[in-house]
Amino acid sequence: MYSRLLKKEGYELVQSPPREEKIEAKESKASLALPSGGRKVLIRSRGRRRQRGPSKRKRVQIPMLPPSLDVAPIVTGKLRFASSSSGTLLGITPNSILLALGTIGIGGNVVAAWATSVKIHSITAWPNAAGSVNIEWASSVGGIDKDTVKINNLPTGITSTTSLFTRPPRDTLDGMWLSSSGTSVFFVTCSSGCVFDLHYSAVLSASIGALTVTCTSASAGQVYYLALDGRGSNKLPPVGLQTTA
Repeated sequence: MYSRLLKKEGYELVQSPPREEKIEAKESKASLALPSGGRKVLIRSRGRRRQRGPSKRKRVQIPMLPPSLDVAPIVTGKLRFASSSSGTLLGITPNSILLALGTIGIGGNVVAAWATSVKIHSITAWPNAAGSVNIEWASSVGGIDKDTVKINNLPTGITSTTSLFTRPPRDTLDGMWLSSSGTSVFFVTCSSGCVFDLHYSAVLSASIGALTVTCTSASAGQVYYLALDGRGSNKLPPVGLQTTA
């Protein structure tokens, strides 16, 4: 409509060159030049230009807060035990393991474990010259793997340095974190003089007294490492550490 009116008046319609700025509407810009060389009339489309550069909206800076942190100390190590006498199917429970990892006397011949949960990584056993050693993971601790029995026998008079190495079966609770419990995790059958290395990780207790046991003799403030098979059996005492029964 505007172009027809302008043509009647003698104006010339000239297309303006393209510009780098993007316009959302599809209509192009046009400029009208007067024949006499007068001023130009610029007709813009109604489309809005897209804004460039940073947004004018105010951005709220959220301060970085400290992330969540598990403050329970975890220790990893090895303890060695030696059989003082022969034993058959000695049940090793989470409670007996926690007490074997270290306790402290709290008075009245009572000792308290300073670990609340334990994870077994592996067990290495060496039989004596003319004996045998057997480690059987308990089927009572549920899982989706078959029962595992490891045994190492030596003929009489034969000396060997071969050790028995075993890990908890895959996909069973034996290889997970174990808290205080009286259910056997594995069984040990051995002759006198066998040596056992227990590779473990343990979570230290936030307060002493979660797991306690009464011994025949224990002084307050003293540190004791109990036998791996428990105070009652006491056939697998620790090597090189103070113990009590």
